[in-house]
Amino acid sequence: MSRLLLASIVMLAIFDIGLVVFGLVTRQFSYALAGGGFLAVLALLYLTVSRVDADETEEDDAN
Repeated sequence: MSRLLLASIVMLAIFDIGLVVFGLVTRQFSYALAGGGFLAVLALLYLTVSRVDADETEEDDAN
């Protein structure tokens, strides 16, 4: 996985964690839900990209 993509995912995850904390502290739960939902999407994106990267590595090793 490229470092730029990983850095982007980490940066967005940090922002989303801040959004969740802000929503919980200020009792505006819509912010917390939005941040949590986006964290779930980022986790799925990370897992998908890492799986594709692993499959490409296995194909390169086979050749």
